[in-house]
Amino acid sequence: MVRKNERHIRWGWQRSPDDNMRVRYHFVIVDNKGRERIRDGIFNQIQKAGMAVELLRETEGSVRDSRLKYLLVTFDTYLAPREIDWTKIRLPKVPDDRLYERKKKGTSLEAYVMGLYS
Repeated sequence: MVRKNERHIRWGWQRSPDDNMRVRYHFVIVDNKGRERIRDGIFNQIQKAGMAVELLRETEGSVRDSRLKYLLVTFDTYLAPREIDWTKIRLPKVPDDRLYERKKKGTSLEAYVMGLYS
């Protein structure tokens, strides 16, 4: 169990609404610094597997009651979740099946993440 005001990665995935053959990943990287380095490490791992990464969204925010910040990253790729070596990502990982694109008017992935951390 990881508290929201501790360093961690929250992640989820879904079939890409733009291409049924691709996977859409949503990562929330919570850290005091090095969020971009962690994001780049994830991207490098996917690219070393021979897959491209199409970045769709990056949003930053502050974590309530801490000096940490979060980086929400959304991207599409052909690499399946089972093919990611999670041991290379050193932060605690929190799977979250509520990290997905919202369709209902007045809701958004960004609003969900902001509600978790702000």
